[in-house]
Amino acid sequence: MKFGALPNLLSLARLALLPWAWIYLDQGALRPGFFILGIIVLTDVLDGWIARKFGHVTRLGKILDHVIDKLVILSLTGLLVRRYGFPLWFFYLLLGREVLTLLAAGFLLTFRDVVGQSNGLGKAAGVAFGATIWAYLIDLEALKTPLVTLSLVLMGAASLNYLRLYLPFLRGTSMRISLKEPNQP
Repeated sequence: MKFGALPNLLSLARLALLPWAWIYLDQGALRPGFFILGIIVLTDVLDGWIARKFGHVTRLGKILDHVIDKLVILSLTGLLVRRYGFPLWFFYLLLGREVLTLLAAGFLLTFRDVVGQSNGLGKAAGVAFGATIWAYLIDLEALKTPLVTLSLVLMGAASLNYLRLYLPFLRGTSMRISLKEPNQP
């Protein structure tokens, strides 16, 4: 195996572990569920870090990472609604946001040769939502509403920021940017 494939394998491992985390957490087996969630988070951090540190950032890796992140978030949010009292309206709002994001990303990739990347505001929204997931899983009642509110505000701000950054590409009024890796045709 080439070392350059490691980040993508870590992303795929995250996807493979997701059903196990879901099953354990759905059954209320929090210890094994948290352990697997910890591995999922660790692989999410490591895949990007390894790719950047060793110069193995690829288009496929960027796409895999974002799609798998969305699957993890939506799957866990669905579980929270089903089992842990998470607001259904937030799930539908999140689902709509993620579907629109994937459609826009697909358009940008297909017609503009642009692969979107997360930024600080998007990462902050992800951290806040991660904290929200944990608050629901361990039933920290006092933190649920504030964290849902914080997540909602940060996700909205991140969405507006991404729209501001990528709207010129969607309109076709920005220069075409290619994010092809070196040594690729």
